Amino acid sequence: MSYELLRPDIWECIRRGGGYCPCAIIKDEESRCICKEFREGQETNCHCGVWRKHDDRAEDTNVPRKEGQNAGCDGA
Repeated sequence: MSYELLRPDIWECIRRGGGYCPCAIIKDEESRCICKEFREGQETNCHCGVWRKHDDRAEDTNVPRKEGQNAGCDGA
């Protein structure tokens, strides 16, 4: 599993603020960014919009893509 940083500006604020998820109510080790909820969950993007998860085992770079289809495109 690898993680792609989508928002370095927010990450810098998180880092300076002690490293906790900005959406977490309780500040503990489970809410340290990258939080446990995101690491262990099935979502591709974290709910804060800072990280995207990639399953390195599932990616095959030799699979042809349809026209207009981008790797990692979430339709947003």
